[in-house]
Parts: sequence; structure tokens; C-alpha cells
Amino acid sequence: MAQTRYLLDTNVFVNLLRNNSTNVTTRLTQVGIAVCALSEITEAELRVGAEISQRPAYQHALIDQLIATMPVLPITSAIRLYASERARLQASGRKLQDFDLLIGVTAVANGLTVVTNNAKHFDRLPLQIEDWTLENVLLGDLA
Repeated sequence: MAQTRYLLDTNVFVNLLRNNSTNVTTRLTQVGIAVCALSEITEAELRVGAEISQRPAYQHALIDQLIATMPVLPITSAIRLYASERARLQASGRKLQDFDLLIGVTAVANGLTVVTNNAKHFDRLPLQIEDWTLENVLLGDLA
């Protein structure tokens, strides 16, 4: 079994579910789905999207199919890091949405690269980021 290397952000799944990005699909095929994971926060965000869609049952079925192919990582191992980073960001006057922070610290706690097309959501954290919607996907350590 391949070791997980990437934590896919919610917007990556939205692109996949909507078939919005050939680059994302191509890159996922290149690296292999076996090295990818998602946060349980991402699953929660996707489920909310399904609930407010025109076809909730259909959307939930698509989500079920997609997440059955990779591990869903719990946030439990990242809670202490979340608290530390939240306090650090608050003290510096720099805010980050809770869900983005939880996804980011889950990546840090598990030694994973975040794949997102919203790098600015994670640029305050010490982690590697890739944007698979771009030709040159490596953005590097942004913190």
C-alpha cells in the first residue's frame, strides 16, 4: 500500500465532482489516488454542499463513491496543533477560517502536502501546498 502524501482540500473535490478541471484529474491520475487523503472536515463541507443542492441523494452518492477511494483523516491528532496555531494567528492579528485551519493542521500533523486552488487559505501555516489547477503545481512552503 502506498504511503499517503497529499491531503486534498474541499475545492479539489468540488472540481472533481463538477468535472471543472482537466489539470486536477490529470495530476490525480499521475500521482495516484492511493497517495491521497481527505480531512473529515472536507467530508463535512462536501456533505453540506450535497444537502443544499438540487439533488441531495445524487450528490451524496457521488461523494460516497469519491471518498471510498481514499482515507478520511480524523482531526483528533491535530487538535493541539490547531489550538497552538489558532492562538498564534490570533495574537498576530491574522485570521484564518476554522475549517481551513483544521484542514491545514491535519496536513501538518500527518506530514502531508495540501492540494488546493486557494493557497491563500493556507499561507499562514508551515506546510507544503500544491495547486493542481495550474501547470506548475508546486507552490512550496508558504509560511
